[in-house]
Amino acid sequence: MDWVKDCDPKKHLLDDKGRFITQGLFYEHRVEGITPLYSVKEFDYVLGDKTYPSLKKLYLEMEDTTEYEFANTYFYNWEHWLRVQKNKLFSPLVENCRVELEMKIRARALKTLIRVASAVDASSTTAAKYVLEKGWVSKKELKNLKEELEEQNSTIKSNVLSDISRLKLK
Repeated sequence: MDWVKDCDPKKHLLDDKGRFITQGLFYEHRVEGITPLYSVKEFDYVLGDKTYPSLKKLYLEMEDTTEYEFANTYFYNWEHWLRVQKNKLFSPLVENCRVELEMKIRARALKTLIRVASAVDASSTTAAKYVLEKGWVSKKELKNLKEELEEQNSTIKSNVLSDISRLKLK
């Protein structure tokens, strides 16, 4: 019996005060009085007659690069998912899932590109190239990322110059 699929998960996503449950959602970080729904393990964790689905496995199976459908399927809503992914315990897991999903999609796109490279159907090649080049990332997101990286580089440079200056004084 897959008890997670048989219950109404939305009622297990909020505590008695109506706040989002984050750590308590996971068996490995369970909290007394809160029913965990998921596992942080690579694969589903089975304990007696209960199966705690692996969040990573669910994430990779859904293949939702926007994470919107994933958030609304497995969490209370988008805001709840944002809180979970920002939690220090789970942010490395979420980042790992994102990287692995991107690699999974890129690998499939590359296979498609190789398969259709000799065909005349240009639309399949164009679509595969779009996916391979991560075409779903908006120019605004890329610009914001570039600005963020430039700001970080500037801060690092400033810190290094400050350290050099300070060390020369001693």
